[in-house]
Amino acid sequence: MSRRLLISLIFGFLAAVPALAAPAPKQWMVQYKGEDGRLIVDKFRRAQDGWQDKIETRSFANASEFLEFVENNTKVFLVTADPEFQDLVDLRPETRERPSEDGAESVFFGDGQELTGPGKAAQGLWEARNKWDASWEQKFSTWISTDIDAQFFQKYKLATDCADVLYALRWIFARNNQLEMASRLSGSGSFVTHRSLRGSWASLPTAADWFADRRFMAALNYILDNTYTHSLMTDSYPIEIKPGAVAPGVYHLDLHRESGHTQIIYRTDQQPGILLPFLIIQSTVPRKVRELSVQGFWYTAQPLVNKGGLLRMRWPEFKGSSVTLTNGSSMPSFSNEQYAADFLRKANFPYNQEVYLRLNPTLDFKKVAEEAYQSMQTMFKDRLQIVEDGFVYCSKNSCAPGSSGYEDWSTPTRDKRIADLNQQVRLILQNLPTGAFDRSPLLHDDFIEIQGQSYNLALLLAAWQAGSFSSEPMDLPAKRWGVSGEAIADWASVLLQKAGAEREQALKAGQVPAEQDQKMSTVPALMSAYQKDGPSAQLALMTAAMSVKALKLGGETLSLAQWVRRLPWFVSDGQAPVAQQWGAHGANYDWLRVDNFVSTTFSQGGWMLGQRLADWTMEKRALGGGQPVKTGTGLVGLIEDDDTLVQIDGDRVLLTDLETNHTLDETLGFTPNQLKMLRRGFLVSNLATGEFALGQVGENGFAWLEKGKAAWWPREVVNLGSAPANVLMFGLTAPAGKARVWDLSEAGPKSFEISAASNMSAKINTEKWVGLSGAGFLVKATGTVLPNLDVARLYQCHASGESCLLVNASAGIQYEFMQVEDDGHMTLQKIFKGMIVTGEDSIVVNESGQNPRAYRWLSRSLTEIAPQSDEKFIWQVKGEHIFAITNGDKARLRDKTRTVFEGNGYIREAGEGYFEYFDEASGLRYLRSFAGGAVLSATKVDNSVLSSATIRVPFGSLTSDRIWLK
Repeated sequence: MSRRLLISLIFGFLAAVPALAAPAPKQWMVQYKGEDGRLIVDKFRRAQDGWQDKIETRSFANASEFLEFVENNTKVFLVTADPEFQDLVDLRPETRERPSEDGAESVFFGDGQELTGPGKAAQGLWEARNKWDASWEQKFSTWISTDIDAQFFQKYKLATDCADVLYALRWIFARNNQLEMASRLSGSGSFVTHRSLRGSWASLPTAADWFADRRFMAALNYILDNTYTHSLMTDSYPIEIKPGAVAPGVYHLDLHRESGHTQIIYRTDQQPGILLPFLIIQSTVPRKVRELSVQGFWYTAQPLVNKGGLLRMRWPEFKGSSVTLTNGSSMPSFSNEQYAADFLRKANFPYNQEVYLRLNPTLDFKKVAEEAYQSMQTMFKDRLQIVEDGFVYCSKNSCAPGSSGYEDWSTPTRDKRIADLNQQVRLILQNLPTGAFDRSPLLHDDFIEIQGQSYNLALLLAAWQAGSFSSEPMDLPAKRWGVSGEAIADWASVLLQKAGAEREQALKAGQVPAEQDQKMSTVPALMSAYQKDGPSAQLALMTAAMSVKALKLGGETLSLAQWVRRLPWFVSDGQAPVAQQWGAHGANYDWLRVDNFVSTTFSQGGWMLGQRLADWTMEKRALGGGQPVKTGTGLVGLIEDDDTLVQIDGDRVLLTDLETNHTLDETLGFTPNQLKMLRRGFLVSNLATGEFALGQVGENGFAWLEKGKAAWWPREVVNLGSAPANVLMFGLTAPAGKARVWDLSEAGPKSFEISAASNMSAKINTEKWVGLSGAGFLVKATGTVLPNLDVARLYQCHASGESCLLVNASAGIQYEFMQVEDDGHMTLQKIFKGMIVTGEDSIVVNESGQNPRAYRWLSRSLTEIAPQSDEKFIWQVKGEHIFAITNGDKARLRDKTRTVFEGNGYIREAGEGYFEYFDEASGLRYLRSFAGGAVLSATKVDNSVLSSATIRVPFGSLTSDRIWLK
């Protein structure tokens, strides 16, 4: 019998069992996943009065630990799996169904049974005179926005965790307004309602004020102790995301990841110009009296059905002695839209940003980013109190894994939320114009004091990215934070020693130590951040500790400081000499490093530039140190052929010759907000005003080719392929009816004035001509335009200018491959249908139901490349190499018919003679040569990194921010 079927039968049996009259006390357990991803088990007992009591909570790191515990304890309790997580562990049928030692029934409650009290106690907690409806929901929203603040539960000394805030607010409002109320308990699934009254509460005095009503407070604390985020999900329904529906009292459940968390919308203002459409209020674990946290809404993951989202509570329905909840589809503003595949209107867009934009389409994400940084500061300050209180508690009590102390004072979920928010604010800033948001004060001004030392946000985030901190409650505060100088040195020493030993074993076994190399690369990254943002006194302590700590790696003993300097030179190839494997050859090389880059550019001279969001650093060092070549803020780029660094700083364009470090600058007269790097020049512009400047650096130095405003703004730089021989600039300032075309090829610079319409654009740029949509071919040699109306349908022309692909819209997805004569006349060579992929001299056709075909245009002839019958898609042809997907969904690189590489992941070209393979299962990125030689590097990377750098590396170990230069 399958686990799912068995669980269904058990829960069906539960639902069918009537209430039992005062059975013997029994115990059972319910399992779910906790806020830190651990398996949590709540142990309950069915009391003599028929109510449940939670006895204890235990946690387990994995399912095997839990199963061992169950095997040793099944004689004293039964286990039921929460339906949300019924497949987390494989409980044996006899374990689930075995009766307890006293022989009593193995099922205690029917799901949905209402708990009441005996005799006179059955009058309940209050008499309900009102039923929930849309008007009461509006009153509930108003009450939260006007009467609730961060100190509300602190004022009334009511302990809360995350889900408790929502339950408590709902029950207090219902009690104060004599509304019907019902909540489902975890474990049994029974309902506690407004007419429930446990016998032990009946003698407690009542009062007009809820906080003075001891009977109500006893019931409320019972409810908060027996509910959690996953039981709340069953009482909730999803809402549509629009103004009016998203209001105070709406709550967000996060069951999408490995944890559960509840946040309540607290204040809303969805008018234009407002910082955020809404704020949330929340508590956390452990359950205690505390001030609530108020911040922005930062969840990035789109929720899954029945796994959370923005929700409201379903209304209770009472019919005689039974209670049910209104079907969600009948509730106000019900909608499943937030779960839909097309809810995120931009690919990989963060969920919270989509929600914000649906509520306020004019939202200023600059302000959102500022709020995010302030929220991270608040989260670190909240963590400070947790660490301090936890250290005091754990010094006197057990905080071992699985104990209640561990659950209360460990911080893995809190720490992960900080890291997630940091990642999200980076995504926000990528969508802002560079320099639009000055985050420097928020990052670099000290804001928190840890053990008597002040720190800034930049250093804390660097520690979080490197992982030098600890979430374990038994660790000393210095280790919990991992930002003091000595703590950094201790962390680095332990990490390098352990990873180094594993690396040595892997290399001896002929394996690529990619995981170990990735771990070790975090050490110099954090130390580099410490040199920039660490307190001077702590930096001195770190430096001193590094010089005296000795490590033995690869059979050689050096100080920690010496190993850190060697790390960039480690070679990941097990066939390389041992000295190279452990970086001894580094004295023969310079290295170039850029921290936290977004995009990377390589020049012909070997320089590398990493562009960050707002600031950047480019260094060239020899072994033992060196000086930065250039640091600054704003937009940066490289003119590849000239080894010239281009930077926009305010309203100036700065140019630096990287060989001589000589800098030239020119005042533009306008503030640019876009930089486009060309092979032989650059374009700076202001998209709002249409102003531009086209510049070039040549043998005689720096020169502006043209400055002014665009008559219209196609603002396209026309490139052909990934490394065009020629670049043309089109659509700049010209008299009415005219356009200026610039050719920046080796024969240039040249400019041509042509007759043009406002909707004209340049589609191709070859050695011979430029294709102008709706006009014809501009011949570069003469500057004349050869009329040809087919250019209006142009899709792609090849570099030689001898062949073009046209789109035939009237025939559906059909493409005509044309040979182009010197006079602009076109001759049909072949018709294609299907998905087309083009290269500089190739065409790939992926037609449904057929094997993909690849063609190359050589010597004025279209030649088919040898096909493979087991391939279902080809996405690139690079020289003689074909990148394809097989029928078995494997990524393949082949040279004509010979398979060079095949694997479960995907491959992309990574510079002349090299390709990258990304293994989806392991998250490893490999760099190899087209010749099929040994792995040159293997790096653990996030999937988002793959879209950034194009890598050209002669040899050696590569991380995503480093290139080796001989």
